[in-house]
Amino acid sequence: MIADCAIEPEVFASWRHFQSLYEDFGVHRGRLISKYPKKWWVRRVAELARKYATEQGGMINTELQAARIEERLRSERFKRKTKPPGGREYSGDETGWMQATCRAEPPFDLIIGRHAGPSPKAVAAEDLMKDDPPFHRRSQVVLERRKEEIVGAAALLLGCCDELVLVDPNLRPDEPRFSATILHLMETWRGCRSQSPKRFEIHTNRPRNRNDTFMRGPQMGKWNAHIVPHLPASWSLTVCYWDKLPAGGKPHARFLLTELGGLYYDYGLDEGEDDPPGQTLVSLLDEEVWDEVFRVFDSRALPAEFDQAEYRMNFC
Repeated sequence: MIADCAIEPEVFASWRHFQSLYEDFGVHRGRLISKYPKKWWVRRVAELARKYATEQGGMINTELQAARIEERLRSERFKRKTKPPGGREYSGDETGWMQATCRAEPPFDLIIGRHAGPSPKAVAAEDLMKDDPPFHRRSQVVLERRKEEIVGAAALLLGCCDELVLVDPNLRPDEPRFSATILHLMETWRGCRSQSPKRFEIHTNRPRNRNDTFMRGPQMGKWNAHIVPHLPASWSLTVCYWDKLPAGGKPHARFLLTELGGLYYDYGLDEGEDDPPGQTLVSLLDEEVWDEVFRVFDSRALPAEFDQAEYRMNFC
């Protein structure tokens, strides 16, 4: 659902292309830029932006435009548009970028260069048509309610995020339709990283008519029985139970959120119980909506009642 893209430094350093492409990347656009190669891609873009401001009398960039490119490259927003190269080793030098990028494994979903490359996914910036493949991306897809499909929609995101927040008002750890997805997600996320995540949270609604003793006892026991034994070593999990949102009402929408962006699942994060399992609509969250929702579901800044054990449970 989210494309893994590479852009030749010479292209992104040119103000005309930079201005055209900048807003087309980010989780909300369905495209992330791989910093390929990781060691010098950002540095090379900045160097070339400055160089283009002095060459040919500033015909490619003005000094102001070069400065604005550098400013954006350092911004937090730009960092949310990028990702590591995903284990790809760079086999060329700074002049052989297109050939090395087309040989990279796994292959990129989109490569934008000064010239088209030998791969059908490698297009010249001058010839790019944004409403055609391989550039065009769908912001919504309809998927089968199977754990592989539910998690697969966020697979690229899991490969580059350090924080993961799941929100589903009906989520119950002892129900296989939910636990299957959570366990598959944990396994997928663990396979993408060498270090422990900075944050892993699950937010759901507090069961009706349940007293504090029930929440601290049987409810905690369900997490300890079905999810915590599968938590990788050194990982921690925070589970938050909501009575109501700050703006009123109970949580209703279902989300998979990261520090880079998020996805909305119309039917939920659980597998379908029928055969066939049915379908769910999955949508990329608008950048501003993601920011608002991500701030609400943050265990580090919750209302005062979440200091009580019946509202927040920590596992490690």
